[in-house]
Amino acid sequence: MDKQSKKFLFDYLNNASPTGFEQAGQQIWLDYMKPYINDYIVDVYGTAVGVINPKAAYKVVIEAHADEISWFVNYIKLFNGSCT
Repeated sequence: MDKQSKKFLFDYLNNASPTGFEQAGQQIWLDYMKPYINDYIVDVYGTAVGVINPKAAYKVVIEAHADEISWFVNYIKLFNGSCT
């Protein structure tokens, strides 16, 4: 893990962003993600969404709900040229 990623993780995990008061955590996440995204959306429910290629027919969306760390991809297996 590089220093920037480690600092982000430390800052994010040590920030108080309980349900209903997610703004500070959203801002930390968005500041970290902004170099990688073209647009973002934040809603009143504590969700922050980063969008890559917002004008394209197919978009990449990176979503984070500020008071949860819910899932992650830890392995992708190629099978006959396709992800499984």
